[in-house]
Amino acid sequence: MKVFLLWWYRLVLNTFQKIFFRPIAPTEQPIPLLVWRDAHLGDGLLSLASLVRIRQNFPNATIILVSHNDGIPGIHFKDYLQDGVADEIWDRSNWTLSQLIQKIKENRIHHLIDLMPYSASLKWNIVSMVLMKMAGIKRAGGWRKETTFLAKRCLSRSSFPSELNRLDRLLTDLNLAKIENLDVLPISSDPVELKHPVGEYLVFAPFTKGVANAWPDENWIRLGIEIQKKQSMPIVIVGGKGDRIKAEEWIQKWGWGRFEHVSIPALHSLVSQSKMVIGADSGVVHLANLLKKDNIVLFGNSDYRGKWAHPENPNQIILYPSKSCTKCLGKRDRPCTCMNYLSLEAVLNAMASYD
Repeated sequence: MKVFLLWWYRLVLNTFQKIFFRPIAPTEQPIPLLVWRDAHLGDGLLSLASLVRIRQNFPNATIILVSHNDGIPGIHFKDYLQDGVADEIWDRSNWTLSQLIQKIKENRIHHLIDLMPYSASLKWNIVSMVLMKMAGIKRAGGWRKETTFLAKRCLSRSSFPSELNRLDRLLTDLNLAKIENLDVLPISSDPVELKHPVGEYLVFAPFTKGVANAWPDENWIRLGIEIQKKQSMPIVIVGGKGDRIKAEEWIQKWGWGRFEHVSIPALHSLVSQSKMVIGADSGVVHLANLLKKDNIVLFGNSDYRGKWAHPENPNQIILYPSKSCTKCLGKRDRPCTCMNYLSLEAVLNAMASYD
């Protein structure tokens, strides 16, 4: 059943692509190339290697990155993407879709690579193809999905390819040569002033927009207390401006730690020099995995299993609740009690496995 559901989804998307567009191929011609990646922090970070790979296969192209910044205020590709990976960054949330179509026409763009995030629906994938055809795009590729809502509902305990694997396969399908080694992420530099020695503090990233992935506050408090008992190590909580009050309340109970709301380049420094990252599904955890840091990520049962795994990082541990409930109906934006069944002991045991 799983094989059929995944095959059916890809068949639909491939059929529409063949109807609408001619294949896109690597070229050294100085073409304008549109790369569509609707993404915020986590999805944006996961696409960094893909953007570098596209640049290497289209070295003389004017690459225009189209993204959508209606999620987290102040966090956008332009805030952390290094110069040279993209020549321009368009935020499509600044325009209506008709205005976006007109802008593409005005710039006479005929080539596109689509990097829709994992969460993009089949309907939106097809709608975006129609929109790009209306905009005058002639050569295009992308629009690859690995799951359907049916697969998620019917196969909730099955593992699916990760987002990184999906992007890699997508670009391989387009015959783009692979990057042998990407040791340095294309994130602009903004070092953060550390108040603790390198490797002698932990990073907590407890805040997530996926409501069904949120571990109860009391568990984070107890985890911090246990860490102070056993290791007496400072904890840096990373979050948005609105998370400060809650974070400082936790720190008072721990007796040692601080809260940080920093730019993405500074977050890069903070995470890379920490001992370990523990967090819910968030951009902070994705960054830790891309940097191959020791990290423990806590997921609810509403998400695709394997979706956010980072197979290139052997230092990650993914924890799920031992039981499932049906309150969220498989949707991350609905309140859910599944995370009550992810115990403090499971997290502490995962931490101990790194020793």
